[in-house]
Amino acid sequence: MTMAYGHWSIGFWLLGFYYACIYCKTIKIQLIMRNFRNYDVWNDGVEFSVHVYELTENFPRKELYALCDQLQRASVSIPSNIAEGCSRRSQNEFAHYLEISLGSSYEVETQMEIALKLKYVTKEQYESIIEEVQSIEKRLTSLINTVRPE
Repeated sequence: MTMAYGHWSIGFWLLGFYYACIYCKTIKIQLIMRNFRNYDVWNDGVEFSVHVYELTENFPRKELYALCDQLQRASVSIPSNIAEGCSRRSQNEFAHYLEISLGSSYEVETQMEIALKLKYVTKEQYESIIEEVQSIEKRLTSLINTVRPE
């Protein structure tokens, strides 16, 4: 009789432990869930992508699948990686995606330099895009340092 009672006690204890673990995991998940729409840098990244698309509409047709495509993809990658990083559970993974986003912003800078040298954009268009992307880069760097302090 005692043994049966002992099994019941262990069973109830394990059941309680199981539900406590689920409760703890639920709270932990809620604490680390991030909404990418709440990040100003994501919103500005989306707007930046729209500006790049508008700018590349005037590129020569021969660049449609070359520099134009590269600029568009890199600009879209900035907010996209911020959003994807928000879905990751750990701070390190989140920071990793922010770093990918930062890398994409550097790609845009390089590609804009090429577009300027090929005279696909004016100096004013170039400076406007560079100013916008550098603002995003500064905020991404700051966010990375906040998420993963060294």
